[in-house]
Amino acid sequence: DGTLVDSEPLHEAALVAALRSVGIAPPHDLHERVLGIAAWPVYEMLRDEFGLGLPFDDWIVRKYDHYLPLAETLKPRPGAIEVFN
Repeated sequence: DGTLVDSEPLHEAALVAALRSVGIAPPHDLHERVLGIAAWPVYEMLRDEFGLGLPFDDWIVRKYDHYLPLAETLKPRPGAIEVFN
């Protein structure tokens, strides 16, 4: 994830959709704040700064409910397939 495919835009879209689904307007600098950060610290930031009220496990399920349909659109980075040949 990130090496063979560029999944970051999909994770960002899923995060934004999940936030909106719980009534939280994503901040304009969300991408810069969460890029490369693991799920737990992102969750803590959303909980502490924006009042995310879901338990962590419920939040991850919600985010991936938005991410998984998008994952079908992932394309390998140039040269990624050749690595396995």
